[in-house]
Amino acid sequence: MNEQVRILGIGGTLAEKSTSLASLKKALSAAEKAGAVVELLDLRELDLPMFVPGKPLEAYGENVKRLVESARNADAMIWSTAAYNGSMAGSFKNAMDFLVFLKQGGQSFLENRVVGLIASSAGDQASINTIRAMTDVAHSLRAVVSPLSVPLHFAARKVDVEMGAMEEAAATRLELLGSVVTDLAVRMKGVAYPTMN
Repeated sequence: MNEQVRILGIGGTLAEKSTSLASLKKALSAAEKAGAVVELLDLRELDLPMFVPGKPLEAYGENVKRLVESARNADAMIWSTAAYNGSMAGSFKNAMDFLVFLKQGGQSFLENRVVGLIASSAGDQASINTIRAMTDVAHSLRAVVSPLSVPLHFAARKVDVEMGAMEEAAATRLELLGSVVTDLAVRMKGVAYPTMN
């Protein structure tokens, strides 16, 4: 890779042991191996307050400002959430709501930036629904969604958080996601597209 890009991972849940966080780490590791500079924002550690419409960024704490600043500086992102009741975990959606602050300073949210998506579910259906919901959020923020997403059905069978182990097929797909996002970020960096409001 001839140009280094910054990739931000946002994800995990408020649970101490999270398959979605372990999956995100696997994808970010692959992005780093592909030459990207990576940063991980673990939502449990970040401990964001609830987003309040109309409340200015300055009125929030340093954790919110860190999220917004990291997102502002990223060339691409990888998002990962657990699927709760058929959609995104509340902590993840709450983090996405804070990205409205990217609109300040002349930037149009995540325009011209790639986002890779991961969703882990206990069953065989919710992760697909969640990927769709995440895609809607990414599009509303003007992001370009990676053509490869990783819905992990029966995630606890594929990702052993206790042992740090992962099913080979799941690991391969997550590593491919990290590589794809990195490659697309390099290709899109510096490319000017018409801006939208």
